[in-house]
Amino acid sequence: MHYLRSPHPPDALFANREQIQADIKWLQRQFPLLSAEQFSLVPHELFSTVSVSAPKPYAGPKRIGFYYQWLLTELIHHHPQLRLEAEEIQVNESGKTRGAD
Repeated sequence: MHYLRSPHPPDALFANREQIQADIKWLQRQFPLLSAEQFSLVPHELFSTVSVSAPKPYAGPKRIGFYYQWLLTELIHHHPQLRLEAEEIQVNESGKTRGAD
């Protein structure tokens, strides 16, 4: 059985600046994560004009969810009207972490 292997070492998985730029552009063309009915203040084209001309290499965990979160964080940091106030906030209710089932 043959397996496909990447020509890049595992540590370089998300470090290619051209790929990061392509992924940011892809995110800018996607449908919003928030529905317009529930979050009418968040326009569909929120990130469409944001320019991240020289993205830094990703240095976080090598899992796609962390990488996706980092891409969105980069878009927020480069948006002229947005500011990220906090990340990874744990929400507890009745002594139990919400969403941790």
